[in-house]
Formats: sequence, structure tokens, C-alpha cells
Amino acid sequence: CMEDAFIDSPWRERAQWWGDARVSSRSAYYAFNDTKLLAQGLRQIASSQDKRGSVLGLYPSGEEIVAPDFALLWVFSILDYFGFTDDPELVRDLYPAVEGLLDWFSHYENADGMLEDVPGALLIDRAELERKGEVTSLNCLYYQALRVASALADIAGKEDAASDFVEKANRLKVCINKFLYVPRRGLYAEGRSDGQLVEKFSRQTNTFAALFDIADQYQKAGIFRILSNGSLPEVATPYFGSFYLEALYSVDAHDRALQYIRRKWGEMVKSGSMTLWENFSSD
Repeated sequence: CMEDAFIDSPWRERAQWWGDARVSSRSAYYAFNDTKLLAQGLRQIASSQDKRGSVLGLYPSGEEIVAPDFALLWVFSILDYFGFTDDPELVRDLYPAVEGLLDWFSHYENADGMLEDVPGALLIDRAELERKGEVTSLNCLYYQALRVASALADIAGKEDAASDFVEKANRLKVCINKFLYVPRRGLYAEGRSDGQLVEKFSRQTNTFAALFDIADQYQKAGIFRILSNGSLPEVATPYFGSFYLEALYSVDAHDRALQYIRRKWGEMVKSGSMTLWENFSSD
């Protein structure tokens, strides 16, 4: 998946979908100490930005697909790059595009300060997840993107903006916990639609809430107990499995993470497959 750009698959559309590219870029750094394709990809996504501030979920491509979750992951990847290289120049170059993107998202904030009905294809994972109204998983990603943007603003020498992003993130965290956490279940619901809580619960949404520290330590402990007991539907893809592993490692659950890798990726090895599957099922 490392050619002239990061590609999502070596045999199908061979496109630089940014959610996939972020996982590949971290693997490339670990395996090869390579950051050149990441820097190129970050600039390419920035070059897709339209006059409203939105960026595309995959680029370059013949299709213009807005994917709000992948756009936010692009912001994450800029900080990844700085962490890998300690190079502030690319951050400074891309920071105006980050501000433009987050300004675009701000137009979809409702009176409670949460994102609602953001246009585009919300990907998250190949599962039946809520994608309308106030989507908890997208609001979790937005919260983390605001925190990351604060760090990028600091690197770019924009101290006032850094403070503003932190304040906005903190307000959003309060709203997510107030409106979307369900104490009797110990989980975050999938969202709200027309002001009504959508009482569906997924591993994906609650992984984000735990990973990004939207949940406090007590909520997080409860979430991980539920994630480990098999009562929620399994993650559908290795792509989202990377977030689940990151969440496990964030609480030092190394044995559980290793068991998960052996159970999920081990099946690919046992099958004799030469590439990782797009879904955990080989169908």
C-alpha cells in the first residue's frame, strides 16, 4: 500500500483514503522510518480544500467525496508527522488549512455545541452505526481534533487560537457527557436525532469515548469491562481495530491487545493470505 501515495488496497480502487493512509503512515514510520509519503499525502489533502474549508476524504482522485471523519483524521496525522519528525515547517504550512477545515465544521454546530447533520459520507467502520443527527462517534472525533488543533496552533505560534480550541473542546466534552452518556448502561449512545436519544450502543463509539478521554476514569473502566465481555457487536474491520488496540494500550491492557491481534489478524496468517483483509471476515 506504499506506491506513489498511500493506497487503501493493492488491487481495487488503489485510492488514498485518508483513514487508511493514517494507519499505513504510522506503520511505514515504524517499519521503515519513512515520513516522505506522509508529508506528501498531508499536502495533497490540503490541496483538495474548497473555498468553504472542507477537504476531501480521498485525494488525488477522480471522485470528490467528503468524509468528515477522514477529514478530522487528517488533522490528527499532521500532529503524527510532527511527532515523528520534530519538523515544525509542515505544521506551519498546513495550519491555515486546519483552521479553515475546523471553521467549516463549526457551521454544523447546534445550540448545544455539538455537530449535527454534517454532510458527507461518514465511514467510521463497516457496521450499522448511526449516521444522522448528532452522531456521538463524529463528535468524539471532533473533540479530539480540537485538542490536536490546539497543539498545532502552539507549534505554529498561534497561542490565542490554541487557547480557543482547548476551550471549545472542553465545552464539547461537557455536552457529549451530558446528552449522550447513558449512566444506567455505562455506555455512550450512538447519538440524538430530533432531540431524542438514539439508544443504540456500539463498540466503535465507546472505543472513541474511552480513547480520547471523553469518559472519566470510572466511566472508562466500565466501558472496558463491557468491551471485554462480548455484549456489543464486534468491530468489522482491521482499520477500526487499530483504534480499539490503541484504546487497549492506552490503559496498559497489553495482554488483551495481544490476544485481540492473535484472534483477529492471526486468522489471516493461518489462511495463508499474502495481504491483510479489508474486513475481519474473508467474505
